[in-house]
Amino acid sequence: MRSFFKLVFVLGLTLLVLSCSSMGNPKTINLTQNDIDALTNGKTDESPDYLKIGVNFLENGDFSDSSKNWGTYFEGGSGNVSYLYKRADLTINSTGNVEHGFQFFYDGFRLINGGHYILTFKASSSKVKDIQVCLQLNGGDYHAYAEQSITLDENEKQYSVDFVMNEETDVAPRLAFNMGKTGNNYETPVTVSIADVKLVLTNEVVEKIMLGPSININQLGFLVNDEKTAYFRNCTDKVFYLIDETGEKVFSGKIKRTIENYEAGEYTSLGDFSSFKKEGIYHIETENPNNKSYSFKISNEVYNDALFASFKMFYLQRCGMELDQESAGVFSHAACHTEKARIHGTYDYIDVTGGWHDAGDYGRYVVPGAKAVIDLFLAYESNQKVFDDNNIDVLDEVKYELDWMLKMQRSDGGVYHKVTCAKFPGFIMPEEETEKLYVSPVSTCATGDFASVMAMASWIYKEKDVSFSVKCLEASKKAWEFLNNSKRLSFTNPTNVETGVYPDGNDKDERYLAACALYKATGKDIYHDYIKNNLSSKFSDGLGWADMGAYGNALYLSLEKDKRDTEVYNQIKEDLLNQADLIIASSLKDGYQISLDKYEWGSNMSICNNAMLLLMANDIKANKKYLKYAQSHLDYLLGANSLGYCFLTGYGSMQVKNPHHRPSIAKNEAMPGMLSGGPDELLEDGYAKIALANTSPAKCFVDNAQSYSTNEITIYWNSPFVYLLSRLMK
Repeated sequence: MRSFFKLVFVLGLTLLVLSCSSMGNPKTINLTQNDIDALTNGKTDESPDYLKIGVNFLENGDFSDSSKNWGTYFEGGSGNVSYLYKRADLTINSTGNVEHGFQFFYDGFRLINGGHYILTFKASSSKVKDIQVCLQLNGGDYHAYAEQSITLDENEKQYSVDFVMNEETDVAPRLAFNMGKTGNNYETPVTVSIADVKLVLTNEVVEKIMLGPSININQLGFLVNDEKTAYFRNCTDKVFYLIDETGEKVFSGKIKRTIENYEAGEYTSLGDFSSFKKEGIYHIETENPNNKSYSFKISNEVYNDALFASFKMFYLQRCGMELDQESAGVFSHAACHTEKARIHGTYDYIDVTGGWHDAGDYGRYVVPGAKAVIDLFLAYESNQKVFDDNNIDVLDEVKYELDWMLKMQRSDGGVYHKVTCAKFPGFIMPEEETEKLYVSPVSTCATGDFASVMAMASWIYKEKDVSFSVKCLEASKKAWEFLNNSKRLSFTNPTNVETGVYPDGNDKDERYLAACALYKATGKDIYHDYIKNNLSSKFSDGLGWADMGAYGNALYLSLEKDKRDTEVYNQIKEDLLNQADLIIASSLKDGYQISLDKYEWGSNMSICNNAMLLLMANDIKANKKYLKYAQSHLDYLLGANSLGYCFLTGYGSMQVKNPHHRPSIAKNEAMPGMLSGGPDELLEDGYAKIALANTSPAKCFVDNAQSYSTNEITIYWNSPFVYLLSRLMK
């Protein structure tokens, strides 16, 4: 295919490239081989530079463009760098106490599995200085693929590092010159000069490109009476077959609805086999031997394990308590973050132990935590039986988060936005993060969210724990009083705190949600009047941590008839149904029958949220289409997507194995039951920028721990997934 290398497609797949054009209404077409061949028009036989023998992969290795691609990192060390006469002069004022205390690095190249590389450079030092040269993983445990320690002196010499890349291909490694406390010679100040840095490949290598199968499907499977759909990529066959474990064809159906799927860069068709209802294990094939799906089950217990694991994720994210071996397995750990936290800007310390770690780090945030709590509450209220049948105690788990939130409320009713250390930790277990904890300032969004979940807790725990129910309602009312007496308090990180922000410049939706929750909890006119005066159609799709209005709408629609205002109820109902119809219309245009305007950070949360909204609409006005497309959104998450990934860790045939999640990285094992963030076409981390350049939006995902913008996890991505899965387990 190309003159300098052979391109290998695993799983017997064909790589197809399609440039994206503006999205129009897809038309069903009769796909031919000529259409597929047209996808490759304009391609050349020229191999990319990173596979060419003898080419310097370091674009600015001679520093002719000053600092381009080069940077410095300090961990305890200090100094500066200047570029002159095609060399870098690094003045080291202090080394710190680790090898990388002063690091000079280059990012923006690839190391291909099986490649034999030679790194060469010239270097000298104003006095004898030991340094370490590493080609390393740029994330996770930062381990070296190759490293060499050398001793520099005032005489410039050429040095080389010769190695073979024996690990998996790394599309975004780092070349690091570690000039901290390494070796025996680290006296400062000292100036190290580096010039003429080259990294070349000496042998022909094979690039492995991994894509999903040509037939994509929900890899867990389907309930007996579910809608059952398979998706075919670039398939000219007209008929598909359902094959059982014995190899017998037990069902055949037509492949139809072939559309040009712009976002995925492919032609996508579908096949429906909903009428087949016999339990068992199956896969799908066509007459083309390369067209074959992964195996899946048809069974009324097909989702039970996944529901349990996706909910248990919250327990495994618990902060402030020991997780024992019996309950947590490899992810057991000692109690973490148990010390009191300093209220930023003061000398006061408070107890804020407990709650859930928010995401791939160990921060705890009220705003996203509230979304997670509401999702779980709504899931529990909508289908309590499925949780009871699977021995899942929703109320006990959620109470652990609520107890922490109660500690985050100030005496005047305002609620602190978050508690974290000043910076994100390394890739360590939670008890190893021992830096000082800071409680960040109050925000009205956090306060409104807090008021909402506490009001909901007041009726949900009323039978199980009366005293807790009363405590939550009083805390909610207190938060509401603070909101009434406060203008918007937006949140930005205070000085020296660099952890997540969850910024939100609009608190109208949080105030509205709080009023809806408090009205349902108390029946008081003060909250109802606020609802009537502040209702907005903009709340109709707000199911994210930043836009919470649709949760308020859902609560209002659940009111007993005598508590509703007819005009308000009808407007909310109409807005909800209109939004659901927009989701259906968007799904009809998509090759995998899902609704996304854009693939952004946390796109899988948007998939869940849209499916949630469809199910909420179905509660108000039953419509088979709402259930059908809620199912197609779930199918997408579990493997029926253009990547072929099951995005729930630990499940499916093509699993996400390397999430950006510190316990998973520390244990070198993906914690099961976590929903990965999914494709992000904005490429918002360094690894994604390199690995996914010129990739179709729907395929902008990489299963690599370094890609936090596509492959992180969060409690508020798992929570709508739990809602969706539990609601569809009829």
